[in-house]
Amino acid sequence: MIKIAVVQSKGGSSRSTTCFNLSTALQRQTNGRLLMVDLDEQGSLSSSFLATIPTDNTVLNIFEGKPVTPTPTYSSMIDILPATRELGTITAKANADFEIMYRLADFLDGQTTYDMVIIDTPPSIGHFTMSALVAAEWVLVPVSTQIYSVQVLDDVLDVMMKVKKRINSKLRLLGVIPSITDRTVVSRQIQNELTSKFNGHTLPSISRTVKIEESHIHRKTVLDHFPSSVVAIEYITLASAILERIKKDTEGKANG
Repeated sequence: MIKIAVVQSKGGSSRSTTCFNLSTALQRQTNGRLLMVDLDEQGSLSSSFLATIPTDNTVLNIFEGKPVTPTPTYSSMIDILPATRELGTITAKANADFEIMYRLADFLDGQTTYDMVIIDTPPSIGHFTMSALVAAEWVLVPVSTQIYSVQVLDDVLDVMMKVKKRINSKLRLLGVIPSITDRTVVSRQIQNELTSKFNGHTLPSISRTVKIEESHIHRKTVLDHFPSSVVAIEYITLASAILERIKKDTEGKANG
């Protein structure tokens, strides 16, 4: 099972949007079953998939040691462990009991019906982001092409490398996604900076467009609501690049 954490400590970087739209793009290209995990108490990813969130059957159950069943979404091939604001209530307990940080990893290790897991994290490096890094194999980092975004990226990668060194040796950077790009000088400069600084790890970019917001209003991905749009094609291209990178890494290890 491929396990991907989508991490960014800066808000406004399209982290949840990336998870939502990538889910459809990746599912269609793999024809596999996907599990989405929402670790952000704001529940943006959950609200994108579900009109009503089952408050007694959320990702919080995992951290509390209670049974939980992933909730079906509009797609028969995509389920979700949703989040609500109640998720924040576990933080104090997690600070006192480090074992809670491993419960998501344990839960995912016991899943046999999914081919891929995508974990959305909150815009901070706290307990839930750490839980995602402990559980994942791959890290995707969306970076908005705005001033100071690249500096924040260094903090995310620093934490990722510490987790890799001390806790999860399988963890590795899948790529950096330039998100919310446009034709401004600043956006182009930051994209060039990302390409230069993270050579080999910069993935295809996603454009700023109102079509994404319009799609989300209808709880549809942009691939479903505007299938022939430029941004839909961008997500398809991004998913292809992600799968190709995973394939090359897997083949490299098998040959090594």
